Amino acid sequence: MRVGLAHLLVVWMAAAPLAASAAAHDGPAFTDVPDASDALARRELQLTLAECVAMAIRNNRGLESRRLGRVIDRIALQEAEEEFRPIVTIMPRLGTAMESNRATDGRDYSSTGAIDSRIGMRFPTGGTIGLGVENRMRDWGDEYSSAVGLTLDQPLLRGARPSVAKAALERSRRRERLSVLSMKSQVIGLVTSTVKSYRWLIQAAREVEISRRALQRAGELVSINQSLIQTGRMAEQEIVQTEANIAQRELGLVQARDGYSNANFALLDILALDSQHRIVAADEIHGGEAVHPDFEQSLAFAFENRPDYRAALLHVENAESDLLVARDNRLWDIGFSSWLEFFGERSALGDTFEGFDDGDYRLGLELRIPLAYERRLSKRLLLRREVALRQVELQLAEQEQRIEVEVRNAVRLVGTQFRRMQLAQQARELSEQKLELERIKLRSGRTTNFQLLRFEDDLIGAENSEVGATIAYLNALTDLDRALGATLHTYGIDFDALASVEERR
Repeated sequence: MRVGLAHLLVVWMAAAPLAASAAAHDGPAFTDVPDASDALARRELQLTLAECVAMAIRNNRGLESRRLGRVIDRIALQEAEEEFRPIVTIMPRLGTAMESNRATDGRDYSSTGAIDSRIGMRFPTGGTIGLGVENRMRDWGDEYSSAVGLTLDQPLLRGARPSVAKAALERSRRRERLSVLSMKSQVIGLVTSTVKSYRWLIQAAREVEISRRALQRAGELVSINQSLIQTGRMAEQEIVQTEANIAQRELGLVQARDGYSNANFALLDILALDSQHRIVAADEIHGGEAVHPDFEQSLAFAFENRPDYRAALLHVENAESDLLVARDNRLWDIGFSSWLEFFGERSALGDTFEGFDDGDYRLGLELRIPLAYERRLSKRLLLRREVALRQVELQLAEQEQRIEVEVRNAVRLVGTQFRRMQLAQQARELSEQKLELERIKLRSGRTTNFQLLRFEDDLIGAENSEVGATIAYLNALTDLDRALGATLHTYGIDFDALASVEERR
């Protein structure tokens, strides 16, 4: 699926709120990591999301290995580009010979020297041209000879089309593009994992804070209970519920801290940092405004920008090229060939070219007809290429369907998770009000510990639900970025500079 330039501009305008929203949620754009030597000395790193993304890209060993592989891919492409460029060779030779002379019953000694020059080139039409010049010297200058030869061969049927002759070169170019797209997919996956892991750390930190506040409120409730017992408005046995609540809140705090440690280790692993460090998230999470992406524009944008889909199109082009070559191989091999040579021999090197003879030449047509065995082989190859093309076309159709489902679901989840976040925020606000009213009633002896503790549980659940809903909404935006192939644009990552290998050559 392809869209025009005007349509693409519309899609970019539609995607702009998404990028702006992500920037507002997750802090500043992609920047480098500042000097954190003081923090490292304390085994603590305070990092923004942008700094984590930069560090993950810089430290990821798999990505560094991919960069090194890009150097090899570039060299392979450069070698393929040499196919239609002139190749020049110069071959100097020196030699000496000893021969028996039966007439004199002795030995004759001779020496030779030569400089041979060759230049050859292949045409996009499948033809080749070659020019050779030979200069020879015998007995250190007593005799010189020169020869100039020119050859020209051009197929007229098999291999004569430029699309066939350049098939190998075009495949090498597509291989280079596939390498770039594969690296882009890897970077997108790395950025997505880093973003979600960073938010998991924020969520875990918020859960620790929620558990800490719950424990503090439990301690305050003990003080209220003791005051009520002293004034005779509460039975002494009822404080057991409050003390059990403190133990429960302490357990919740331990579990929350364990969750924070797990999130910290997960992010350290992505950033390739020492496990003794403790990362402190410098960014806050905010739901922000609602984003309403249009499905049709989002789908068109995804087909234009997703690296996996662009790679699938290149695989189809490879299969089509292989089929074209296989069909061409079944044609008769008819070609035009020509050869022309001039030879001169003199006592001085400068005179050899003036003494060229009329030259020898050859012109002809060559016909090679494949017989039964070769035709069977070419037919089998053609069948394999036809099947391979059909397979990649089916894979492309399946991927198009999968992308459509993925984009539609990502668009739906953005709206669903935003509504969930709004409801969770309302539930948390109402739970706070409900708990505060119940605490006032408890001070006046008009309710029980059991009712207050139940409302306390409701507030803790509502606070955790709000944090989880906010993270889920932000992750839904991140998943939409990934589904559209817009992750690198959203976080301001210059992939062209990242994938460039010119400075490494």
